[in-house]
Amino acid sequence: MFSVLTCGVLVAMVLNVLGTHGAQTIERTRAHIAADAAALAAVSLGEAGAAHLATANGADLISFRRLGPLLQSVEVWVQYGRERAVSYASEGAIAP
Repeated sequence: MFSVLTCGVLVAMVLNVLGTHGAQTIERTRAHIAADAAALAAVSLGEAGAAHLATANGADLISFRRLGPLLQSVEVWVQYGRERAVSYASEGAIAP
């Protein structure tokens, strides 16, 4: 009886850990998706476009910066739940 109870407790603990890890992975992925969308929008629409796309993806825009000598690139940070993600985008094609 004791080993059956012990096995049940161990299975419950493993399932709890897997569930928590899975939720964190989903949250992290959604944060990266929101950051990518916000960065792409920011290249042509600026900070307002980045904020709009971040919000549309369930995240908050927490930082926006223009980069580069001609300010043609952007860096955006978003927060989705407890996860933060950064993404960069630039105007034009990048040569291989």
